[in-house]
Amino acid sequence: MAERIDELLDYASEQCMKVTFIVIVPTVRNESKRHDRKSIKKGDKTKKHHKDDGESNVNPLSSVVHQSASISFNRLVNNSRCIAHVVLPAYEHGYVEGSQHLRPTKYKESKYSTSVIVLQSDCGAGKGDSTNAFFQKGLRKAFASRHQFETKQRKSVG
Repeated sequence: MAERIDELLDYASEQCMKVTFIVIVPTVRNESKRHDRKSIKKGDKTKKHHKDDGESNVNPLSSVVHQSASISFNRLVNNSRCIAHVVLPAYEHGYVEGSQHLRPTKYKESKYSTSVIVLQSDCGAGKGDSTNAFFQKGLRKAFASRHQFETKQRKSVG
C-alpha cells in the first residue's frame, strides 16, 4: 500500500495535481516491546516479565505479518509528503463494527491505538492545514467512542 501511495503521489506531483490520502491503520508498536513480555502491576511498581523457557509463544506468521506492516507503517509516517500523523490512543476512540447488525450495540470501543496518516502531493491544497489544532480536535471528536453513551442509553430505555 505504501509503495502504491508513493507512486500515485509522485505522479500527482509531476502533473501538479492536488491529491490527498488519509490512511487509517492500527498504530504499529515498537517490535522490542512486543515479544514475550507482559506487565504486571504490584502496588505502584510495574515489572516486565520475560518468558524463560527458551520457546517463543509468538506465531511465526504473525511475526512476519507484523514486520511487513511495520515497514509499510514506517514508510508512510516517515514519508516526506506526510503532513500529519495523529495517534488516537486505545480506549479513547471507537468505531462501528462490521457485525453491528448481529450485536445488541452498534458502537465498539477500540482496544488498540489507531493512526490517522495524512499524505499530500506537492501541489496539494491546504498544505499544513491538517496539522493544526482545529483539524486534530475535529478528528478526535469524530472518532470519539460512543460505546458508553449507547450502553447508558440502552439501560435507561430497558
